Amino acid sequence: MNSPFKNPISAPVKAGGLSGRGPLGEVTYDFVTDGLAAHWDPNNGTSWTGSGTLNDLIATANLTFGNGAAVAGTAPKYVNLDGDNDSLYNINQSILQVGTGIITVCAWIYPTRGSGFFDPIITKRTSAGTAGWEIVNGAGSLRATIRGGTTRDIYGQTLSLNAWQLVGFSYNETTGAGRIFKNESIGSPTPGTGATIDSTSAQLQVGDRMGDVNNDYAGRIGKMFVYNRFLSTVEIVTNYRATKATYGL
Repeated sequence: MNSPFKNPISAPVKAGGLSGRGPLGEVTYDFVTDGLAAHWDPNNGTSWTGSGTLNDLIATANLTFGNGAAVAGTAPKYVNLDGDNDSLYNINQSILQVGTGIITVCAWIYPTRGSGFFDPIITKRTSAGTAGWEIVNGAGSLRATIRGGTTRDIYGQTLSLNAWQLVGFSYNETTGAGRIFKNESIGSPTPGTGATIDSTSAQLQVGDRMGDVNNDYAGRIGKMFVYNRFLSTVEIVTNYRATKATYGL
């Protein structure tokens, strides 16, 4: 196990992370909610009610199922996308403005293809690709890109095919600092250019991206969440440990 801690069990956790101990004395964790701007979860009966919408549990960024996208599975439930025009989307381009100049995007994913493909995971970008942000499976490698005045790419993680993993990125447009992560493999923030995050001309999509008719995500997507702040290493680990049992880990 890759961990940022020498002793993971006794690692310190910020408020909202460490919740106590379970029946066997094990450390238990709570999902981090501070700064949570959007949250979708196919396993939650309020987020997925059985209709054609995956509801945002925090605000109004509800996602409509497009083409053949559907919720499947039982334990866990997940959004199934076939890599051929399946997607979730919200046509209101003004939603999900983080407003802080800082963002963290996370998702549980189960990609089914890598080399030779470019699969958008979660995106909020313009049709011309000149503004907004995205996180993608680029031929089996995780990549985040922010475009607004300039372009900032963040790399650093190799995805595991046909397996559940928690992936995401954090970015600060003022300092240009960003990092990308998978499960408990979390690098230090790297410096870079200060691209603007928010855009009122960018459409929120899952499994696709605005203006791109050639690339779609193939695989499963579970719980997804967006924060308006830069999560700490401890908080990323906390979210992984608090939610991994749902995905059999």
